[in-house]
Amino acid sequence: MELITTHVIKFSPIDLPEFDILQKLQKTIIEKSEIFPTDLTEGLSEYFSDKLVFTELEEYKFSNSSSFRMELSIFEGGFGVLKSASNHSEDITVDQLIKISDKITNDIKINIKSNSLINEISKFFGNWFTVEETDHNPASLMWAYSQSCIFETSNSFDRFCFELSEDKPYIYNDVKIKFNPSTTILFFQNKVRKKTALKLINSVTLSTALAYSIQNTSIKLSREILQNPNLNQKFSSIDLYVRLVNIMDQYLIEIHQDDLIANLDEVVFAKPQGNTFDLEKVINKSFRAVSRLKDHVKTLENEISRRQQKRMNNILFTFTLLSVVSVSGGVVSLYDFANDISPNIRLAIVFITFVSSTSAAAILLTRLGKSKLFKKKNRFNKNM
Repeated sequence: MELITTHVIKFSPIDLPEFDILQKLQKTIIEKSEIFPTDLTEGLSEYFSDKLVFTELEEYKFSNSSSFRMELSIFEGGFGVLKSASNHSEDITVDQLIKISDKITNDIKINIKSNSLINEISKFFGNWFTVEETDHNPASLMWAYSQSCIFETSNSFDRFCFELSEDKPYIYNDVKIKFNPSTTILFFQNKVRKKTALKLINSVTLSTALAYSIQNTSIKLSREILQNPNLNQKFSSIDLYVRLVNIMDQYLIEIHQDDLIANLDEVVFAKPQGNTFDLEKVINKSFRAVSRLKDHVKTLENEISRRQQKRMNNILFTFTLLSVVSVSGGVVSLYDFANDISPNIRLAIVFITFVSSTSAAAILLTRLGKSKLFKKKNRFNKNM
């Protein structure tokens, strides 16, 4: 039995695909790598046209002494897919598979923190959602991952499927497949479709991981905005918040429009895998989380506008006061050629003039406001 695992790694905050970012990364990192067209579903492949694949990763040795062949693919948006392949006995049990897969995941979590190649990739992508340009996020595993068990014999496939659950597998002319949230079980009469099947399963895994990441990021940022009373730092980063919201919204739209029924292979492999992962529900929850974050960002923008307007009103009030004082002083000087009026009386005249003009303006504005309100009420009553 061959075990294929797919883990999605996040190198930086999700970013829009950049045209030549993979070429720049390839020149920056010395490790042997090649750029290939993406092997994603048709919808996602339009958005992510290329991937950078590191073809000679050092083999990882695990405690069960099996050799795991690793392949790391990097996409333009600041994330990548780490695939492992290993061979195991056809008599493997579900409990044994759980132990092996847990060991793989735990070892990958440890390795990505200390792996020099992954650290270089994280530093290359950086962290655009920060003031410090040299800052970068340590690589981390996203929530969604998948594993596929490919059996050599139909009997082993049937035995393992029955042990895993009572759900019946899909049976076609050249392939038998059973979808389960924990693992996907396959048996191929013709190995030609193996590559296509794994490609589509991995693509759905990537979409699910991105949707989960967007959902978690939106909830986390919304919570931070509500819990942190110091808004000054949030105000200085408002443009970053707006950009991140737009990027996450775009990603969800791209994932959502990929209906996974573009061809027969997607109907056979991708659509059932998406249903198993509840991808549609995850996307809808992510949309709601991003929408909620939009509301919080909009509130921050409104608060910025309110404070700017208040600051502008104070400035206008100061200039108005200076203008009134200047005009009042000019009027007093016009009638007091000999400077007979004492400074205190001059000050009192200026003060009385300012209060009178302010009161007159306030009364006028109040009456105009009441007049407009009265007209609106009359118009409303006529319409009724």
